[in-house]
Amino acid sequence: MGFPDLRARLIDTTFVRFGEPATWNGIAAPVTIRFGTAGEDQKFSDSSFISQATTIRVRASEVSAPAEGDEVIVQSGPNAGTYRVIGEPTLDTKRVWPCDVKKIA
Repeated sequence: MGFPDLRARLIDTTFVRFGEPATWNGIAAPVTIRFGTAGEDQKFSDSSFISQATTIRVRASEVSAPAEGDEVIVQSGPNAGTYRVIGEPTLDTKRVWPCDVKKIA
């Protein structure tokens, strides 16, 4: 078993252990997502500050092409609610989509 296989197994284990089930934009089967935050550098006039954005991470094996406007529903737990993807997600080298989201309900 090579490094890519080990890395894929580690990522899958992380999603199983720390992930939450969710419904993604009408995909029939539930997907596993992980929540996180990302700092965004914001500028206003001559000032700048860092704001926190909510990020959802989902594996490419579960959602092949997330897009701006997709809705994600988490039924239970501390993150329960409906979220909308804002901005265009970019697939990372681990085959995971980090998606900035905004809670809408």
